[in-house]
Amino acid sequence: VRKYWPDYLIRLADGTMLVLEVKGREREEDRTKRRYMEEWCEAVNAHGGFGHWECAVSWRPGDVHDILAAKAPRTATSEAYTDNG
Repeated sequence: VRKYWPDYLIRLADGTMLVLEVKGREREEDRTKRRYMEEWCEAVNAHGGFGHWECAVSWRPGDVHDILAAKAPRTATSEAYTDNG
């Protein structure tokens, strides 16, 4: 059993929680982790008791604006959590 700490958890203006990973390149381990994160989001959303969750990967800093715009057309709030260490 391994623990997983996402790079960022972002609460969007519409209440959606976005799990954002930041990667420079993709390894097999990253593809597997992303697949499980997508399955986790689907399961949490199907449960319905924890709000709506989305996940995304940023490959370069300029991606973040586009990801936020695609996930919630309204502006993200400043509420973001990170644990990088």
